[in-house]
Amino acid sequence: MKIDITLPHHSYTIVFKQHALDSFADWVHENWPLSKKIGIVSDSEVSRYYLEPIMTALTAKGYTCRSFVFPSGEESKSPENALNLLTFLASESFSKHDGLIALGGGVVGDLTGFVASIYMRGIDWLQVPTTLLAQVDSSVGGKTAINLPSAKNIVGSFYQPNGVWIDTMFLETLPQRQLASGMAEVIKIAALMDVSLWRELEKSCLDTATGTDFTHWIYRSCQLKSQIVEQDEKDTGIRHLLNFGHTFGHALEQVTHYEKYFHGEAVAIGMMLILSLQTSSEQTRVLETRMRQVLQQFHLPVTLPDEIDSVALWQALKLDKKRHGQEIKWVALETIGNGQILTDTLTDFYSKFIKSIGEN
Repeated sequence: MKIDITLPHHSYTIVFKQHALDSFADWVHENWPLSKKIGIVSDSEVSRYYLEPIMTALTAKGYTCRSFVFPSGEESKSPENALNLLTFLASESFSKHDGLIALGGGVVGDLTGFVASIYMRGIDWLQVPTTLLAQVDSSVGGKTAINLPSAKNIVGSFYQPNGVWIDTMFLETLPQRQLASGMAEVIKIAALMDVSLWRELEKSCLDTATGTDFTHWIYRSCQLKSQIVEQDEKDTGIRHLLNFGHTFGHALEQVTHYEKYFHGEAVAIGMMLILSLQTSSEQTRVLETRMRQVLQQFHLPVTLPDEIDSVALWQALKLDKKRHGQEIKWVALETIGNGQILTDTLTDFYSKFIKSIGEN
């Protein structure tokens, strides 16, 4: 299976595999010549399982490979670590004609893509997402970024990879909590765009999900997101829809110092906060109930803990990239399959924010 992403200035293909590591080097060769030196970027967790076999396969194919491994976790998506990777590439004499492979989850992909976009004003990169979250979300669309202490993803670029390799084999070494985090993005895009997928999820749960289920959910999520990205690569219009739950989610991650929640967990809480922020109606209450039920079926949190400082959360929220002057864009869920991009003044949104926090 594959999905072709067609964009005005750069197109690429996402391939979907199952236990196909023996053909990985052939896929790289389809994208890159043997003369290209490859830097494989990974984290301390993923590298334990997959770095050696991938480097061995690429070396056997005829590539020259180097590796850069950093501690796993969101705190590694920092300016300091980006500088470390840039310094590594320069010290290893990587040229503009060489390339990087991002072997890992969203942190690895975001950092690698960002560095690829600025090293020598841009070098090639391939993405190999190893978490469910990265496979269903950050592998599509070319958003790359690093964090600052004040806000998540506040420094970044749009920089598409040459290709994406998604293999469900990687999910076999993921803890259940990581799988749950990834499912938050599947639930999000189903709620926004696909009634049929949503109904499937309502009848499913994490405890009984099979490899076939995950393969289907990943493929469909990538299909749906690619439809949005092809219309709005640079996130100036309809792509804002994909931020459902992220306005609060990113702020929650930031105020808890990226230590308490995985990204999908924060987004799950963010979706529930948004639903409680929307105009109170019977329809919204039904949506809240349905969303809560599905999130809980996939072991995701649905409430904001009492210990979260609402003032700090609001300050973090005001740094959201979707704020323009004294206005902020946010995404509401009108019905299942129908998300809406709305704009409020900060004053009006603050009133809704206080209401949402109180009801949650």
